[in-house]
Amino acid sequence: MFVQTVEESVSVLLSMRNAGRTGDKALVDIAPQITAVLAAVCGWAPEEVSGVFKLVRAGPVSLADTTFTYVIEFSITDQFRITP
Repeated sequence: MFVQTVEESVSVLLSMRNAGRTGDKALVDIAPQITAVLAAVCGWAPEEVSGVFKLVRAGPVSLADTTFTYVIEFSITDQFRITP
């Protein structure tokens, strides 16, 4: 049997129309959603996986003309197994 530990990543993108908000104001407005995502995902794992989701990084990625985008990245440790 071949077993290898792997780290899998998942990203969550939160977007909102900024309607003229500055980065700081948009961040305050989206903070409840950020907190909800962190509370729902951090420490959780599917039953068949050996690790739990942990926060890798989070931060704003774009303040375009009409949209504020924030990314939250998680990773989880699992095992890749091959049985000959």
